[in-house]
Amino acid sequence: MLFPWKVATPFQTGATSMSTSLLYHAFGLRGYDYIKTEYTEGCVVFTVHQRPHTCRCPQCGSRDVVHHGHETRTFKTVPIGHKPCLSSCPSQRVECRRCHSVRQAPLPFADPRRRYTRAFERYALELSRLMTIQDVAQHLGVSWDTIKDIQKRDLHTASRSRAWAELQADRHRRDQHRPRPPLPDRGPQLGNRRRGLRRRR
Repeated sequence: MLFPWKVATPFQTGATSMSTSLLYHAFGLRGYDYIKTEYTEGCVVFTVHQRPHTCRCPQCGSRDVVHHGHETRTFKTVPIGHKPCLSSCPSQRVECRRCHSVRQAPLPFADPRRRYTRAFERYALELSRLMTIQDVAQHLGVSWDTIKDIQKRDLHTASRSRAWAELQADRHRRDQHRPRPPLPDRGPQLGNRRRGLRRRR
Protein backbone atom coordinates (compact mmCIF):
# COMPACT_ATOMS: atom_id res chain seq x y z
CA MET A 1 0.00 0.00 0.00
CA LEU A 2 1.44 3.38 -1.02
CA PHE A 3 1.00 6.56 0.95
CA PRO A 4 1.47 10.09 -0.41
CA TRP A 5 4.77 11.65 0.71
CA LYS A 6 4.59 15.05 2.41
CA VAL A 7 6.97 17.29 4.30
CA ALA A 8 5.87 18.13 7.80
CA THR A 9 6.16 21.79 8.81
CA PRO A 10 5.22 23.45 12.11
CA PHE A 11 3.81 26.50 10.30
CA GLN A 12 0.28 26.69 8.99
CA THR A 13 -0.59 27.58 5.43
CA GLY A 14 -0.05 31.29 4.88
CA ALA A 15 2.12 31.77 7.97
CA THR A 16 4.83 34.40 7.53
CA SER A 17 6.67 34.34 10.85
CA MET A 18 9.57 32.29 9.53
CA SER A 19 10.07 34.48 6.46
CA THR A 20 9.83 37.69 8.48
CA SER A 21 12.50 36.36 10.87
CA LEU A 22 14.71 35.48 7.90
CA LEU A 23 14.38 38.98 6.47
CA TYR A 24 15.40 40.49 9.81
CA HIS A 25 18.40 38.27 10.61
CA ALA A 26 19.74 37.74 7.08
CA PHE A 27 18.90 40.99 5.27
CA GLY A 28 18.61 43.51 8.13
CA LEU A 29 14.99 44.48 7.37
CA ARG A 30 13.73 45.58 10.78
CA GLY A 31 10.17 46.81 11.24
CA TYR A 32 8.88 45.16 8.06
CA ASP A 33 6.43 42.32 7.50
CA TYR A 34 6.89 39.67 4.86
CA ILE A 35 4.26 39.64 2.09
CA LYS A 36 5.36 37.28 -0.67
CA THR A 37 8.28 35.85 -2.65
CA GLU A 38 8.57 35.88 -6.43
CA TYR A 39 11.10 34.35 -8.79
CA THR A 40 11.56 36.51 -11.87
CA GLU A 41 14.44 36.52 -14.39
CA GLY A 42 16.67 34.42 -12.15
CA CYS A 43 16.23 36.72 -9.14
CA VAL A 44 14.50 36.18 -5.81
CA VAL A 45 12.22 39.14 -5.07
CA PHE A 46 10.97 39.62 -1.50
CA THR A 47 7.97 41.90 -1.16
CA VAL A 48 7.75 43.50 2.28
CA HIS A 49 5.56 46.12 3.91
CA GLN A 50 6.53 48.60 6.61
CA ARG A 51 4.67 48.38 9.90
CA PRO A 52 2.53 51.48 10.52
CA HIS A 53 3.95 52.27 13.97
CA THR A 54 7.52 52.44 12.59
CA CYS A 55 6.71 55.17 10.07
CA ARG A 56 7.92 58.57 11.31
CA CYS A 57 8.16 62.10 10.04
CA PRO A 58 11.59 62.68 8.44
CA GLN A 59 11.57 66.30 9.67
CA CYS A 60 10.75 66.04 13.40
CA GLY A 61 10.52 62.28 14.01
CA SER A 62 6.88 62.31 15.09
CA ARG A 63 4.69 59.25 14.65
CA ASP A 64 1.54 61.33 14.19
CA VAL A 65 1.57 61.20 10.39
CA VAL A 66 -1.00 60.84 7.62
CA HIS A 67 -0.20 58.69 4.58
CA HIS A 68 -0.54 60.25 1.13
CA GLY A 69 0.18 57.34 -1.19
CA HIS A 70 3.39 55.45 -1.80
CA GLU A 71 5.92 54.57 -4.46
CA THR A 72 7.13 50.99 -4.87
CA ARG A 73 10.91 50.78 -4.85
CA THR A 74 13.23 47.81 -5.40
CA PHE A 75 16.60 47.45 -3.71
CA LYS A 76 19.46 45.06 -4.26
CA THR A 77 20.20 43.04 -1.14
CA VAL A 78 22.52 40.23 -0.05
CA PRO A 79 22.40 37.25 -2.46
CA ILE A 80 21.50 33.72 -1.43
CA GLY A 81 24.29 31.60 -2.87
CA HIS A 82 24.53 32.54 -6.54
CA LYS A 83 20.94 33.80 -6.65
CA PRO A 84 20.65 37.59 -6.64
CA CYS A 85 18.00 38.88 -4.24
CA LEU A 86 15.86 41.99 -4.45
CA SER A 87 13.70 43.66 -1.82
CA SER A 88 10.53 45.39 -3.02
CA CYS A 89 8.73 47.71 -0.62
CA PRO A 90 6.46 50.78 -0.79
CA SER A 91 8.09 54.09 0.08
CA GLN A 92 5.45 56.06 1.97
CA ARG A 93 4.73 59.75 1.45
CA VAL A 94 3.56 61.17 4.77
CA GLU A 95 2.21 64.43 6.15
CA CYS A 96 3.15 65.30 9.70
CA ARG A 97 0.46 66.74 11.94
CA ARG A 98 3.04 68.31 14.24
CA CYS A 99 5.31 70.22 11.83
CA HIS A 100 2.88 70.11 8.83
CA SER A 101 5.57 68.93 6.41
CA VAL A 102 4.85 66.56 3.50
CA ARG A 103 7.82 64.42 2.58
CA GLN A 104 8.90 60.98 1.51
CA ALA A 105 9.50 58.84 4.58
CA PRO A 106 13.10 57.56 4.77
CA LEU A 107 13.79 53.84 4.63
CA PRO A 108 15.73 52.53 7.64
CA PHE A 109 17.61 49.84 5.71
CA ALA A 110 18.97 51.95 2.82
CA ASP A 111 20.69 55.30 2.42
CA PRO A 112 19.05 58.10 0.41
CA ARG A 113 19.56 58.01 -3.36
CA ARG A 114 20.87 54.43 -3.23
CA ARG A 115 19.47 51.35 -4.96
CA TYR A 116 20.99 48.82 -2.55
CA THR A 117 20.60 48.06 1.14
CA ARG A 118 23.14 48.65 3.89
CA ALA A 119 23.51 44.88 4.30
CA PHE A 120 24.49 44.66 0.62
CA GLU A 121 26.99 47.47 1.13
CA ARG A 122 28.61 45.71 4.10
CA TYR A 123 28.80 42.46 2.15
CA ALA A 124 30.47 44.20 -0.79
CA LEU A 125 33.05 45.77 1.54
CA GLU A 126 33.86 42.38 3.06
CA LEU A 127 34.40 40.90 -0.40
CA SER A 128 36.55 43.88 -1.40
CA ARG A 129 39.15 42.89 1.19
CA LEU A 130 39.67 39.57 -0.60
CA MET A 131 38.82 40.29 -4.25
CA THR A 132 39.32 42.96 -6.86
CA ILE A 133 36.64 45.51 -7.70
CA GLN A 134 35.87 43.81 -10.99
CA ASP A 135 35.50 40.39 -9.33
CA VAL A 136 33.19 41.77 -6.64
CA ALA A 137 31.06 43.56 -9.23
CA GLN A 138 30.80 40.42 -11.35
CA HIS A 139 29.91 38.25 -8.35
CA LEU A 140 27.20 40.62 -7.11
CA GLY A 141 25.85 41.48 -10.54
CA VAL A 142 26.45 45.24 -10.33
CA SER A 143 28.66 47.69 -12.18
CA TRP A 144 32.27 48.53 -11.39
CA ASP A 145 31.23 52.09 -10.52
CA THR A 146 28.81 50.84 -7.83
CA ILE A 147 31.53 48.95 -5.95
CA LYS A 148 33.93 51.87 -6.32
CA ASP A 149 31.31 54.26 -4.94
CA ILE A 150 30.74 51.95 -1.95
CA GLN A 151 34.48 51.91 -1.22
CA LYS A 152 34.76 55.70 -1.51
CA ARG A 153 31.90 56.25 0.91
CA ASP A 154 33.43 53.80 3.37
CA LEU A 155 36.82 55.55 3.22
CA HIS A 156 35.15 58.93 3.74
CA THR A 157 33.25 57.64 6.79
CA ALA A 158 36.40 56.00 8.21
CA SER A 159 38.45 59.19 7.74
CA ARG A 160 35.80 61.27 9.51
CA SER A 161 35.68 58.81 12.40
CA ARG A 162 39.48 58.79 12.62
CA ALA A 163 39.63 62.59 12.59
CA TRP A 164 37.00 62.77 15.33
CA ALA A 165 38.92 60.25 17.47
CA GLU A 166 42.16 62.22 17.01
CA LEU A 167 40.38 65.45 17.98
CA GLN A 168 39.02 63.89 21.16
CA ALA A 169 42.45 62.45 22.04
CA ASP A 170 44.09 65.85 21.48
CA ARG A 171 41.53 67.53 23.75
CA HIS A 172 42.16 64.91 26.41
CA ARG A 173 45.95 65.50 26.26
CA ARG A 174 45.52 69.27 26.49
CA ASP A 175 43.22 68.90 29.50
CA GLN A 176 45.79 66.75 31.27
CA HIS A 177 48.69 69.21 30.73
CA ARG A 178 46.65 72.34 31.38
CA PRO A 179 47.61 73.95 34.74
CA ARG A 180 44.76 73.86 37.18
CA PRO A 181 43.95 76.92 39.31
CA PRO A 182 44.92 76.61 42.98
CA LEU A 183 42.19 75.79 45.42
CA PRO A 184 41.09 78.63 47.71
CA ASP A 185 42.56 78.63 51.22
CA ARG A 186 39.70 77.97 53.61
CA GLY A 187 41.77 77.38 56.72
CA PRO A 188 41.15 80.73 58.48
CA GLN A 189 37.47 80.64 57.59
CA LEU A 190 37.12 77.19 59.08
CA GLY A 191 38.92 78.38 62.23
CA ASN A 192 36.63 81.38 62.58
CA ARG A 193 33.60 79.12 62.24
CA ARG A 194 34.91 76.87 65.00
CA ARG A 195 35.55 79.87 67.27
CA GLY A 196 32.04 81.14 66.66
CA LEU A 197 30.62 77.74 67.56
CA ARG A 198 32.65 77.74 70.80
CA ARG A 199 31.40 81.19 71.74
CA ARG A 200 27.79 80.18 71.14
CA ARG A 201 28.22 77.19 73.40
